[in-house]
Amino acid sequence: MEEYEITCVKQDFFGNITHVEVNGLQLHSETIIHWVLNKRYNFYVFKNGQKLPVFAKKTMFFGWFLTSDPQSGLANNLGFLCSC
Repeated sequence: MEEYEITCVKQDFFGNITHVEVNGLQLHSETIIHWVLNKRYNFYVFKNGQKLPVFAKKTMFFGWFLTSDPQSGLANNLGFLCSC
């Protein structure tokens, strides 16, 4: 399966991640969630020099979101990435 790095995020007024950048292309986070859930592509991020896989997760309050920590309920887990 192909694997791609998410390099930055775009957030809305409320701080929710709406888009991510992959290979220089800005993609809607819902597209990435769909690809992860359907096992079409794998995505990862680098945090503190460590390569972390990206997961799609759903909560009652936030709906679907991307995270590098599947145990966390934080919808903005990728907020440590720079802004696109």
